[in-house]
Amino acid sequence: LDMVVEGLDSPIRVYINHEGERRRWIKFRIVGEWPNTFAIGARVAVRTGTVWQYREVMGTGGFKSFNDTTVHVGLGTAMRADEVRVVWPGGRTQRVLTGYQANRTYEIVPPQAMGDLDGSGVINSADVFAFLDCFFASVDGVAPGCERGDMDSDGRMTSSDFFLLLGRLFE
Repeated sequence: LDMVVEGLDSPIRVYINHEGERRRWIKFRIVGEWPNTFAIGARVAVRTGTVWQYREVMGTGGFKSFNDTTVHVGLGTAMRADEVRVVWPGGRTQRVLTGYQANRTYEIVPPQAMGDLDGSGVINSADVFAFLDCFFASVDGVAPGCERGDMDSDGRMTSSDFFLLLGRLFE
């Protein structure tokens, strides 16, 4: 990540991380439930190989500062995150994802929002058609914007996800 720093009675400094341009990364926008829609306080653990990295969604970091609520994790040379564990604030809601590709930003929603591809709050036929669009667009993992269709959270859009979606449609 790059960084901008401003100090009292001192010039603004911009630090650019050129080493990071040669490394892989993964980002997650964690979606919370009303009123905490930015999921402030959610915890994210990412494993590549045997190494775990931990992040927390935070809105502020100090006086007159703000942190991006998108979680950014460096993966080094890894092509994907082997495992991602998300725990929403309060600890009752959790998801485990596997095989998500590097150098992409993913939107992660609570389990009850899975299958609602258009974000309407209801799973209906529009979500089935959106799933099919995503299915054909997702050749090397889950295409960004299609995360809600990865019903089994394995980083791929397959026919098993489609049948899980149909199960949610007819609940």
